[in-house]
Amino acid sequence: MDLGWLDAQTKDWLKAGLTWAEVLQKAVGAEDSSESTLVMRVKALCQFPNEAESERILSGLRWIGLFSPEQATVRGITF
Repeated sequence: MDLGWLDAQTKDWLKAGLTWAEVLQKAVGAEDSSESTLVMRVKALCQFPNEAESERILSGLRWIGLFSPEQATVRGITF
């Protein structure tokens, strides 16, 4: 899956105060951080072979909180 999570380059937009949904929005280049928009963008990037695989992966992303409005813990940035 090419969602940008393994890209080690510095992200100027990655800063304290973002929610997990906003981090995912920026990582995948989605228009906004609503779950429906994020799901559509993830599906477009990943091109799942079938709906069952799509739902399996999206369920996992929900489970780890990537669609969450909870504030993300940002590490490795200098203020």
